[in-house]
Amino acid sequence: MKRGFTIVELMIVIAIIVILAAIAFPAWQCHKNPGSCPRKEISIPRFDVVTDPSTGCEYFQKDTGYAKTLTPRYGTDGKQICKPPTVEAAR
Repeated sequence: MKRGFTIVELMIVIAIIVILAAIAFPAWQCHKNPGSCPRKEISIPRFDVVTDPSTGCEYFQKDTGYAKTLTPRYGTDGKQICKPPTVEAAR
């Protein structure tokens, strides 16, 4: 009985090593020279909390650039956060 690996098995091992090297090389370059790494800018949307003066309910306001959207603000109990209307709003 012959011992050893077939050519197909050796090619599969070499292919796996090449794939791992292709994944690791860019990370190693960034570790070696951090200034050359591409940086991704993260855009975090800005939310404001606004209160409807007639109902006293709070909403998250998001400015998308095209329009402002209002989303109801819920508490930990699952109910919308509403405070009694102010005296100025009742007039």
